[in-house]
Amino acid sequence: MILQLLIIRGQPPGKKIVFGIGDFSLGRGPDCHVRFNTDVISRQHCLIRVDPVQVILRDTSMNGTLVNGIPVAEDCQLADRDLLQIGPVVFQVELFPEEMPISETNSSAFFREVVNNSYETDDKEADSLPPK
Repeated sequence: MILQLLIIRGQPPGKKIVFGIGDFSLGRGPDCHVRFNTDVISRQHCLIRVDPVQVILRDTSMNGTLVNGIPVAEDCQLADRDLLQIGPVVFQVELFPEEMPISETNSSAFFREVVNNSYETDDKEADSLPPK
């Protein structure tokens, strides 16, 4: 399975972050695969596990993670078109079958950048989650 997170609120809006199979950390810590530049987000805010059949989100933060406006209390399976909110940043979840060539997502080069260099976003707005 391939996971694509589309930034719908945050910087830069419209940017796609693509994940293949594996475990990924999101937060403001230097070891996170995706890094955020805001104190509202924990150092290791959440973990995402992408496997061949599902995507699981684990909230590891003190500040909370929302899926479709609901706080994540235990491991949560993400579904296509879910809204994932990490601090002030909101992503739309897009899931693709593993057989789909990653180039069809138009983000394969960016995925390498995310994994190797960490993606940083700077977002100061802290609006509530938009309706689905």
